Amino acid sequence: MATSTFTWPDAPVIRNAAKGYKAGGDFADLVIVGQARKWQARKLFSFDKTLQKNFPGYVVEKLSQVNL
Repeated sequence: MATSTFTWPDAPVIRNAAKGYKAGGDFADLVIVGQARKWQARKLFSFDKTLQKNFPGYVVEKLSQVNL
């Protein structure tokens, strides 16, 4: 994380995603969900079935799954 070769837009999110990746998670999915949670999104819409499965109740495919 401390290198001049790479620039991280949000180091805490990247750091948490790296920890989750080491535990067997998908790095890209962890970054996406981490950013959504950082910005206090109540739900995240995605057609990615694996993302929905890994974050049930938070990642949804349909607007009808959200209480507005």
